[in-house]
Amino acid sequence: MIPMSTQDLTTCRNAVSIMNMKPQLDATDAQLMLGMLNSILARFPEVMEKPKRKAVNHKITEDWMPAPETIRWATEKHPEVNLDDEAEQFRNHFLSVGGPKSFKSNWDRAFRNWIIRSKNWSSGAKPSRSDERRNENRSRITGAALSATVENPLL
Repeated sequence: MIPMSTQDLTTCRNAVSIMNMKPQLDATDAQLMLGMLNSILARFPEVMEKPKRKAVNHKITEDWMPAPETIRWATEKHPEVNLDDEAEQFRNHFLSVGGPKSFKSNWDRAFRNWIIRSKNWSSGAKPSRSDERRNENRSRITGAALSATVENPLL
């Protein structure tokens, strides 16, 4: 609870008494009451602070396209990247995944990161551990599918 001085309490009581005496305040009384309450609140700025809004995450839309600023950034910073293909892959990827990874608060910022990583993927840079595991799983799945086909040619 915020400590209030005797003067603050008196001002609040005066404002409340004005409200109780006149349920329909005229403009002068309303201005007087607002002035009293604002003078109190000015001494307690933490009460007046608006809570910070949390960024809202949302799913990508079927027709999502990068903003013009993002396209400009990509063509200047990464001219070797095919933006049409990358935008389509990006959109398809996030439309196909579920769970928390399919929600972002800033899709253009996520696309910028995608472009930066795509440069690494195409340059043959060392894959991350998750990429290595994914490739191992693909090899295992492909190998199992091939061996099943050899064992049962009708598959």
